[in-house]
Amino acid sequence: MSKEELRLFFGGKCTDKQFASILSNPFMDNIDCYSFGTWIKGFVGAFITKYPTRPQVVRMMCEALHKGTIRWQDLTKVNLATITEYIKANVTPNSACTYLALIKALLNEYSEEGVIPCKSFTSVLNGKKVPSQHIALTENELKALDDYKPKSKTEDSVKTLFMRACLTGGRCSDVRRMTQKNVSDGILSYVSQKTKTEVNQPVHKRLMKYLCKPCQEHCTSVTSRTIQRICKRLGMTEEVQLYVGGKLKKGQKWEFVTMHTARRTFCTILAQKDVPVEVIRTLAGHSTTTMTDRYVCIDGRKPGVNAMAFFQG
Repeated sequence: MSKEELRLFFGGKCTDKQFASILSNPFMDNIDCYSFGTWIKGFVGAFITKYPTRPQVVRMMCEALHKGTIRWQDLTKVNLATITEYIKANVTPNSACTYLALIKALLNEYSEEGVIPCKSFTSVLNGKKVPSQHIALTENELKALDDYKPKSKTEDSVKTLFMRACLTGGRCSDVRRMTQKNVSDGILSYVSQKTKTEVNQPVHKRLMKYLCKPCQEHCTSVTSRTIQRICKRLGMTEEVQLYVGGKLKKGQKWEFVTMHTARRTFCTILAQKDVPVEVIRTLAGHSTTTMTDRYVCIDGRKPGVNAMAFFQG
């Protein structure tokens, strides 16, 4: 199987950079020794086909078992327990839960195929989520970011991506693909790449200038460092403390800004304006209001005008 054949198979399921990330893993070193049909029936092929943006999960499984690849016959109860403990020890509790859930979901799909030695994998692949707090930008901070003049092409591209997400509540994978063609009669429409649900919402008055600009793709680390640097320049230096991954972390606000902050900013500002959570859920393209609740970051010291009316009444 050639790399070109595999890239053609993935098509729009992953970007060129994501595909390069898949190929960079040791478990992909010998793919040219397999036919496509054989590879896709193996564990690695099945997992990467289902989760092309999560090759790190297979890599960690290989590291845990000190193997170059993972085969179905490797998934014994003892090995799955080893994998579980390794993942828990090397990523945050919430990330561990996500990774283990992905493995479990795939094994559930193949549970009747007779290829998995462990029959009780659901009891082994368990993690425990812990509360995590997050931040959102205020309306004034969002305006300051809108007015900010980028110092480089990278800053310009990252700012464009971040502002698109702030003004639409869309995921990075969705806002990166947005163009003026997504707008008609004052309504922005798009289909979420992740959930395949259609989202329709009024166009924010500041959005069009960002849809006119191209959005270059950067790796997560570059994107995060860039938006943090911009936020620091804009004076987002107030001291904050958040529970992240079950631990109390202290620092200046800009240090906690990520691309996810953009979606949280969208949801939080709407919530502060007393927009019903069901409406926010629809606008943000969430499947449940429970998910939307996790994107609303209300500071108890600044609960909003309507809430203050109660305390001052």
